[in-house]
Amino acid sequence: MPSNPFIVGKPVPPERFVGRTALIETAFDQISHRSNLSVWGGPGIGKSSFLELLTWPEIWRIHQTDPSQAVIVLLNCLSIHPFTGSGFWGKVLSLIKTKLDSNPELQADIDRLVQEGKSTAKDFLEVLGKLGAHNKFLVLLADDYRSGRV
Repeated sequence: MPSNPFIVGKPVPPERFVGRTALIETAFDQISHRSNLSVWGGPGIGKSSFLELLTWPEIWRIHQTDPSQAVIVLLNCLSIHPFTGSGFWGKVLSLIKTKLDSNPELQADIDRLVQEGKSTAKDFLEVLGKLGAHNKFLVLLADDYRSGRV
């Protein structure tokens, strides 16, 4: 008998993720069109596992999508204390920076934007523009985001 792939209280590792084929196809359709996708639902239905799956390079290969131009950032919003707009944008920018080892110039630009501790959506848009200028795009996977907190 196969072991249960579900792990209570934490995401299923991507290599053990099963099902949700239509949702995965929708996600990659949105990624390929540089669009948006919102996934919501009650606790324990697999949202976090799904977001973890989208960070897995193998799933990108399976869907014939090149992850090398994507900057894939998984942010658990519960890690931001207190949850504020500047805290959210600062955390997003910091996570983007960690994915840019091959671009110290852009990392320095991000450092400049987050060092004041008052990051804004405008700063985020500036970084998106710079990513685009380097032929990169952002896949931002925000987990445990609650509407109305920012």
